[in-house]
This record gives sequence, C-alpha cells and structure tokens, in this order.
Amino acid sequence: IWQQPDELVELLLFLQNKNIKSFLNLGTYNGITFNLISDVLNTFGNVTCITVDPYNWNPVKNEKYSYRGGTSEDFKNQVFDLVFIDGDHTHNGFIDDLINSLPIANGILCGHDYNNMRYPWITDILDDVKRKFSLDIDVVYWMRNINNIDNLPIEDIREYLRSRCV
Repeated sequence: IWQQPDELVELLLFLQNKNIKSFLNLGTYNGITFNLISDVLNTFGNVTCITVDPYNWNPVKNEKYSYRGGTSEDFKNQVFDLVFIDGDHTHNGFIDDLINSLPIANGILCGHDYNNMRYPWITDILDDVKRKFSLDIDVVYWMRNINNIDNLPIEDIREYLRSRCV
C-alpha cells in the first residue's frame, strides 16, 4: 500500500457518512488501496466500485468490483459519487486525469500524492487551482466535496488546467 496509514484513515473517516453509491479509482497498481477503500465503502451500503489502469494487471479481489483497462478519458460520459485520482503521475497525465474527473465527480473528487516530493507538480497544480478559484483543498488527499461549492466553475478550471500542460 502506497498510502501512509494515517492518510488512509483520514480519507476513510471523511468518506464514512457521505452516502456514496459509485466509486471510480484512477490508477490501480497492485490494487491494495482500491480494494481497501471499496471494502470499507461497501460496509456503509452497496457501492459500485470500478478501478481503471492502462496496464492490464487486474488485482481486483472481490467479484463485486470491476477492473477496466484504460484511462480517465474512457469515463467522460459517466458520473460517480467518488473519484479517486492516483494514476498517471506525469505532469500532463495528472492534469488530464484532473480535467477528465472534474465533470464526472458528482460529489467527492480526491486523490493522493499532494506534498509528495517525487511529484511536486501535483502540489503546484492543485495549489494554483486552489488560489485562482478560491477552493478549499485538503493537504493530504486534497479531498473535496464538490457538491458543497456553489457555482463551481468546472469549465473555467478545466480550461486553466489545459493551459498548464507543457
């Protein structure tokens, strides 16, 4: 598991009373984080859990959960209560995942690797978006319940993110 235990506990506590019915995980690797989050979410109710990764190494341990080869681009016409980004950690890959996730996250958009020295651009990009659009972003998982933001300028944020691609 790549998450620190205290980070993961904070995320799971944050999610516990959010009435999540659908969960999309971007970036699977060994599947430990996906399976753990999915198991915890399903203790609160029946949650559709899907993980996607461009590498075909299906680590899903529960037949109720789904693995799909692909990227965030493949989910543009779907909506999820929870989207967790921990996939393509390249500068432009992260931006693409964030651009694709903003309109499909119908509740909580969160991810991993904020303040990770291996991927400083994740922190830089999120801090820039936070500043420019006055958003409240948590420093561990940058989790945000986007339903609580009045008139979230999703298209403006997406356009700004596109301008950050190199």
